[in-house]
Parts: sequence; structure tokens; C-alpha cells
Amino acid sequence: MTATTATFIPDEHLLNVAQIAANNATEVALHFFNNSLQVNYKADESPVTVADWEVENILRDVILEHFPDHGIFAEESGSSNLKQDIVWTIDPIDGTKSFITGMPLFGTLISALRDGVPTVGLIHMPALDKTFTGIRGGQAHHKGQVIRTRQCPTLDQAICFIGEGDKMLAQNLGLYESLTRSTRLTRFGYDCYSYAQLACGKIDIVIEQGLHPYDFCALVPVIEAAGGVITDWQGSPLSLDSGGEVLACGDPQLHAQALKLIERYQCDRH
Repeated sequence: MTATTATFIPDEHLLNVAQIAANNATEVALHFFNNSLQVNYKADESPVTVADWEVENILRDVILEHFPDHGIFAEESGSSNLKQDIVWTIDPIDGTKSFITGMPLFGTLISALRDGVPTVGLIHMPALDKTFTGIRGGQAHHKGQVIRTRQCPTLDQAICFIGEGDKMLAQNLGLYESLTRSTRLTRFGYDCYSYAQLACGKIDIVIEQGLHPYDFCALVPVIEAAGGVITDWQGSPLSLDSGGEVLACGDPQLHAQALKLIERYQCDRH
């Protein structure tokens, strides 16, 4: 990374700008959510709408107004200045499938990475009027209240949400079966709200595949500040260079057990 920032910017200031950006985009997101709109499809068959673009433009404009030299890694408009010491990731509508089908579980994800490490994270749920924030080494909050993950050290007591479970059924059926046998309760989860619920101590595991950095970087500071652990399926920290496999657990002991389950599955598969 190339340090180009003249003065140190506190994490709290970065988070404040992320909150301003999310708040400024809320009205636009809800306008499109509550009205009909045309849906287009990308090369990978994922849906995209004008709402994705307009919300992203608002987020980018706010961030660059405050920090014109910072890097940006955004879902729709791509990346710029990624060698800066601070890089922002932006997912304007995380859960476009929910968005276009009237489900309120879509969110806006914003993170600031400092020297490649997700340091500030924001999960904003416009239709639910909920915002979850976290600062690396600090605390996680929702509506001004500190949130914490819950203790659940063993798989047999855990509630597990599988993100976009249809993908796991198609590509990792054996892992899906292992999770359902090993945990107390398994459900399909969609979009970023599952991770927010984990940070609040409502569930214990979220596992997902096929993600991009703008999908998961904002989750990292929130979950870690709440006391949880979030890595890839090998246990490595998440960054802009990570693959799309994500494992989040509220309890560090549970995370270690879940990693062993994944490792056994991958060894048996090969």
C-alpha cells in the first residue's frame, strides 16, 4: 500500500462518513423498492437495476467529497486508486434478488480498509430502518446500543444459516449435509441481514460461497467488534484478495469446530 493521506484519519471519522453516505442514499433506495422498475441481468445472470447504480453513485459521491484521494472498490462502477492506504468497498444493494421481489432483507454495505485490512464496517437495512456498525478493535453498535455475539462453543447447539443455500446444494451437497447433521438448526439465509443477526447474538453460524469483497468486507469489522470470527473457509482473514467462501461464527471455539468440519469435507471430496 502507498500511504498518501497527509494526516491520520480516525476510524470514527471514517464511520461517520459511511453513515452519512448510507443515510443520503436511503430515500432513493426505498423509492425504487416501493415502485416497479426494470430489471436487467449481468453476464453471470445476477440481476441489476437502476437503483443499484443510483444508490452507488450517491455513496461514491459522499465518500469522495470527504476523501477525494481514497480508493474505491464498488460493485457496479468498478475500482480506482486501490493502492491508497485507505480503500472503501461499496455494495449499494446487497440482495438485489430480495430487492426486486419485495423482500425487505436487502442492505447497503460500506467498509473502509486501512492498509488492506477491513477496519470500519456498516450494514444498513433501509427497509427495516436498522443500521449495524463496527470498528476494528472497538465495539459494534445498533441504534446506539452495543451488540455482542453469543456464546455457543459446540456445533450441536448451533443455529446455522447457509447463505444462498441453493448454491451449496448444487456445488457442495456433502458440506450441506454435514452442516445439517452437525448443528441444532439449519436454515437458508439471504443477503447481509444474517450476518447482522449473528453480530446481535441471534444465530451462531453463517456460511456462504460465491461472494465478492464488496459483499463481505463491511461484515468483518461488525462481527469482529461484536466478539465473533469471520474468515474464509481455510481460516484466513478476509481482504480484497480473498475468494468468495466465507465462514462467520459468533463464538471463536465454534468457528474452530466449523473449520474442522469444512476441512474434513474437503479432504473426503478429494
